[in-house]
Amino acid sequence: MNEFDKYTRHLDRTNGDPWRIASLRVSKQKYAAKKRGLDWTLNDNIVINKIAKSTRCALSGRALVFEIDNIDSPSIDRKKNHLGYTARNIQIVTSAVNKAKNVLSDQEFIQMCCDVAEKHGWLNPNKPIIEE
Repeated sequence: MNEFDKYTRHLDRTNGDPWRIASLRVSKQKYAAKKRGLDWTLNDNIVINKIAKSTRCALSGRALVFEIDNIDSPSIDRKKNHLGYTARNIQIVTSAVNKAKNVLSDQEFIQMCCDVAEKHGWLNPNKPIIEE
């Protein structure tokens, strides 16, 4: 079996399985936290359970998709980026939201989203969100 076949089998077993996706996410983010010198005081099993049972992004409300490399896959976000990964400082968001939020606080991120929506007229309830 070649490497592509192994990866395809891994995707088939993992995609759609909230527990596998959650476990993978925790291990990756825990490793990244350690590399960046951030505290990780979370109980891995509790976080895996929290991710696997989550259905929506805490900031956008988008449905979470339990697939590898999907922009709506769950991700662990730190509410206050100057703090580490603690039970009171995390929320489950989509990968896209976590990347977009980057170093912004929740409030700064929400304000930025509102500014973008307003610039494009999306805050007007009479205007369709997607124009053709």
